[in-house]
Amino acid sequence: MDSDNKKLTKKERRELKRQQRLEIEEKKQKQDSSKKYIGWGVGIAVLIGLGFFLKVAFTPPPPGTIPEIQSINATDHTKGATESATLLIEYSDFQCPACRQYYPVVKQLVEEKGDQFMFAYRHFPLTQHENADEAAQAAEAAGKQGKFWEMHDLLFERQDAWAEVGNPDETFLAYAEELELNKEQFEADYQAQELKDKINNDYNSGVRAGVNATPTFFLNGEKIRPGSLDEFSLLIDQANKPQ
Repeated sequence: MDSDNKKLTKKERRELKRQQRLEIEEKKQKQDSSKKYIGWGVGIAVLIGLGFFLKVAFTPPPPGTIPEIQSINATDHTKGATESATLLIEYSDFQCPACRQYYPVVKQLVEEKGDQFMFAYRHFPLTQHENADEAAQAAEAAGKQGKFWEMHDLLFERQDAWAEVGNPDETFLAYAEELELNKEQFEADYQAQELKDKINNDYNSGVRAGVNATPTFFLNGEKIRPGSLDEFSLLIDQANKPQ
């Protein structure tokens, strides 16, 4: 598969992607700040007003106030009860060893209690994982043909086969063929800017929510740290109890 950055080294490509994400997030923060503070009068310069301004500007909002982790969006990949008020969101990286360990736990949780909550998977490819972006692109490209979850499972189950290779493109193409996807469409979608933007949007929503490691889970907008299937199950049960 061809790449727009094929003349760059892997390290340079990874740094470029990191800088692009930072630029996107910085631009959005500036736009949000402009909207938020427009119309504030000259009185902002007074001591009390200035103190309030600084507090709002530099204190990150608590997770419960961040819309992205309160509900799903049109590009989210979901499983489970579509009408459930209980929402579990995972920010994950296909090359992350810890995410690989959590993968069968989350899969079993959805199989056993999927009628009690909705599960959404979001991308958070870490810059130290050289093939994480490409893996996310492969999953999204498979999703364009209705097989996101099948590719999701393959990527985690065969993580050792592609995580450390210099160029994973042919490996991912082989997975696409194994899933009986249209080869030409997969190759085109794999490099599509639309899908790269979706991955970056996932990543940036995670940054706004305070994600700094993978996997990170949010249950109804609150960060949770379950260490086992039983702990996951208990948290789902508690979330479904009448208030």
